[in-house]
Amino acid sequence: MILLSVRKAIRDYFGRDPGEAGVAFVKAGRGVLGYVELGSRIIKINADAYRSFIDAEGVDASTEYLFVVMLHEYLHIMGILDEREVRRISMEIVERVFGKGSRASRICLLYTSPSPRDS
Repeated sequence: MILLSVRKAIRDYFGRDPGEAGVAFVKAGRGVLGYVELGSRIIKINADAYRSFIDAEGVDASTEYLFVVMLHEYLHIMGILDEREVRRISMEIVERVFGKGSRASRICLLYTSPSPRDS
């Protein structure tokens, strides 16, 4: 259901359907919330990071967290590889869907903060 909401938000933003994608929960390295392998249409979400977030923020934050992670990775699936551009578009879409200052926009800001490898 969340993935369909992400797909709709992307379609509304770009004016075109991004195509289907899937989601899998996986074990991943520390600091990795999600990723997609080049050429894949499967968004991999770090199960440990998700669990840690839910333990800290509560289950009611689950939808926003998953939306942000899936959105970010879906944009990569669409071929947007530049992290700065993905972060910018992610924030615009999240603010359209959830509003400025929403919990989702705060999660997006944390998730999309530049990493040292982006410098």
